[in-house]
Amino acid sequence: WWEGWGRNPVPAAAWVAKGDALLAHPAGAAAFARHGGASVYVVGDGGCGVAGRPGHMDLVTDPANRPAWAHMARWASGVAVSQAVTPGLGLGPPLDGGRQAG
Repeated sequence: WWEGWGRNPVPAAAWVAKGDALLAHPAGAAAFARHGGASVYVVGDGGCGVAGRPGHMDLVTDPANRPAWAHMARWASGVAVSQAVTPGLGLGPPLDGGRQAG
């Protein structure tokens, strides 16, 4: 599985919470995501427009993190535009020659 993740052919991204010290510590989560070629965004202390230090679930449940949610949506919109999507089959080959969004 780890080797397969290292050969990930599709755009991927990870948003990690600056205050997550237990479930997805930012350094460990970033290392895992980068192994698969993912873009990594640390949320908090100003990262992704969030002033506080959200924890693991705070990242997706606390409205104070809406700037990060908007960042995620912009990233996903960029991927949708740069990828050919086949209904029922998921992502097709990149429309832009393989440039990773993010």
